[in-house]
Amino acid sequence: SLTVPPAPIDGTTPPGTIPGHYTLTSQGYAEDYFIQLPPGTYPFVATYSGDNSYNASTSPTVPITITPAPTTTTISGASSSPVLADTPFSFTVTVATTSNGAAPTGNLQFFLNGSTVFNAGGDTTSTPGSGSTYASFQDLVYGSFPPAGSYTLTAQYPGDGNYSGSTS
Repeated sequence: SLTVPPAPIDGTTPPGTIPGHYTLTSQGYAEDYFIQLPPGTYPFVATYSGDNSYNASTSPTVPITITPAPTTTTISGASSSPVLADTPFSFTVTVATTSNGAAPTGNLQFFLNGSTVFNAGGDTTSTPGSGSTYASFQDLVYGSFPPAGSYTLTAQYPGDGNYSGSTS
């Protein structure tokens, strides 16, 4: 067996096993998939318990730095184009990741011509990642534009403990 602390937050640990404890194959390898740890620097060290043929041993400490995962923010689906002055409209903002981990969290901010307009609070959907899909966050936003004119609408995701921020 092989022990590697710190133990990962592992959503796919096989039944009857403990995260961070691994059984070696006949070739002397151990594997784990979808290891999840929050951003930070971790001093990984592997400890082999030994067996009838080999002595116990401990690896040197290897510092591994996990950084916040990148995101991409997009706006789509305005309810009408062009939007009529002083009339309600809706659109969807998606914060996409390439992570199989937890869904992004937090609040979106919106800017109209560079000035803060409002924080999102529409119908939100958070989807955690899995072995076959990436984590994401969607917000269906309702609002109304000011009087007639040309405006640039920007959505900004500030990031959270696991993900970096992004702007549409």
